[in-house]
Amino acid sequence: MGIVEKIESLRALEEQYNARRAAVTEAIVETIRGIGQNPSVRQINKNCFTIRFSDLIGVPWSPSFHDWHRQAELLIGVLLQKPVLRWGELIRQWADRPGKKGSRAIDVEKISFDRKFLAEVVARL
Repeated sequence: MGIVEKIESLRALEEQYNARRAAVTEAIVETIRGIGQNPSVRQINKNCFTIRFSDLIGVPWSPSFHDWHRQAELLIGVLLQKPVLRWGELIRQWADRPGKKGSRAIDVEKISFDRKFLAEVVARL
């Protein structure tokens, strides 16, 4: 096998790798987006929801913490900065990370994620 054939073989492998990596990336992103809304949230319209006061105890009061659609987009944004091959491992590590005592909030790169949301993502991966 000559050098030209080796280069062509390598190019074909690289294209195959990129295609499979894109497929895995898309599958994980769709899985995360498919989680749905937080069961504690009562959606009023696209941009407004209510939540019981008792569900705010021990967690951040930020709407992005309780809105799992927003959590999904934030998680995808954090993951896109990491190598695709480590996404599953990272999500599992974050879900298992201890938070503050009595809180469901997990801080990942200065973003608070709901432990229940991360556990749901892990369960679907």
